[in-house]
Amino acid sequence: MNKTTIEYLDFVLSKITDISNFIVWNILKTESADFDFDNATEDDKHLMLDESRKVADLGITYGYFIKISHAEFRLTDKGIKAKELGGHLKYQKSAKKTPLNTYQKIYLPFFILFGLLGIYKVFQPTVPVSDFHKLKTDFDTLNSRFDSIAKSTSKPTLELLNDTSQTKNFRDLKND
Repeated sequence: MNKTTIEYLDFVLSKITDISNFIVWNILKTESADFDFDNATEDDKHLMLDESRKVADLGITYGYFIKISHAEFRLTDKGIKAKELGGHLKYQKSAKKTPLNTYQKIYLPFFILFGLLGIYKVFQPTVPVSDFHKLKTDFDTLNSRFDSIAKSTSKPTLELLNDTSQTKNFRDLKND
């Protein structure tokens, strides 16, 4: 017996004919090419019986089998699917989860595209640095011109008009 328990489980799942009532020992005894039951020694028969128990326990653990009686089993929905796919190993390959679901597969390129665009905008702004420096110097020049013009223009002086309608101050009257 050179197969592992998982390989025997795979073999049993692929060889089941009656999904509602089967015995793992009978399938291994009659269908297995590795084991010749008629010419086997008592120790080999006990090892094979022990292997059939391990296969049955593993089938229950994986959820492929439901125990009906002491040695009889029935396939679950998961077991039927594994049988249709060709055994335990093929079922495990098909049951592997994809790393991304459909929603993530659709939006991942958009996320990458806009992320790259954002990084590009950080390193390559819309206004080149040389134009920015030129605009800054032009702005500073205009500010200095404005300040010089504002200082050079004189503020209009208000002339006091001689208003005769106002009464003069008493002191002013005495001095006249």
